[in-house]
Amino acid sequence: MRHYHIRWSNGNLDWERYRTRAEAESGAKKLLQYEETYAIEEHGESCPRCPDVVKAKLRQANKLGESGSSAD
Repeated sequence: MRHYHIRWSNGNLDWERYRTRAEAESGAKKLLQYEETYAIEEHGESCPRCPDVVKAKLRQANKLGESGSSAD
């Protein structure tokens, strides 16, 4: 699925995924720091960022599940 990420001037690809280029532009303008620049990148199924985000969310969900279980 086509989506967009913000590439910050330090080279980092932002974790947040946007459905449209306009949403990504709006998000970047809200997050922009002094003297920082960005580019909006279009990605698809082979996105280099999204697998990391999914893994992190799964780890977080597993930790929440473990902490909510009883020790009986």
